[in-house]
Amino acid sequence: MEFNNNHATEILSNLNEERTTTKDFCDFTIKAEGKQFPVHKCVVGSFSEYFKKMFTTKVE
Repeated sequence: MEFNNNHATEILSNLNEERTTTKDFCDFTIKAEGKQFPVHKCVVGSFSEYFKKMFTTKVE
């Protein structure tokens, strides 16, 4: 399956809309400066090495 830039933009736009409305698929909350930001781990982990390690490192 081949994706173009419009498809990727549409996916991210839909994920952001869902994140700010129903939050049904949000699976993590980032808290900063007294505010809470519901996020999708797969999105945050895909662009942040810090969060990628946090989400993939197993604690024993």
